Amino acid sequence: MAQITSVSPRTAKLSGGDQLVVKGSGFTGVSRVFVENVNFKQWDAQFTVDSPSQITLTMPATTGGRMHVFVVANGRESTVPQVPVLESDGDRLTSAGTGGANWTTEAGPAAQIDVTDFGPAEAAEALNQAWLSNMPTRLPPDLFDQ
Repeated sequence: MAQITSVSPRTAKLSGGDQLVVKGSGFTGVSRVFVENVNFKQWDAQFTVDSPSQITLTMPATTGGRMHVFVVANGRESTVPQVPVLESDGDRLTSAGTGGANWTTEAGPAAQIDVTDFGPAEAAEALNQAWLSNMPTRLPPDLFDQ
């Protein structure tokens, strides 16, 4: 079964077209790569299987927000490593010995990406421009006087 261990970069543009590298294992017999939002809407991505442990995908245009990348290999959807999570058991009772909480596991963030108006390059450029626009264009005359 295919397992995703990382996606890089972790951001992509709403308009699509960004190249993402998916790393993991079991990427043989891949028939589909898609992204899915929190409402379970899916968008198919164009992809190239670079090796049994790497896929390069081209992000489709989406609605944005938090997305998860999935790989379908040999008819089965990929998994991600599970991470431990402490969650409330709902009763807040410590008399049962649980302290009002239980440990469980859930899918880790390995296949999560954030889709926004800016991709990584645009976000860096926007930050640079904001920083440069706040720089003084003229140095104070006494700056170097000691």
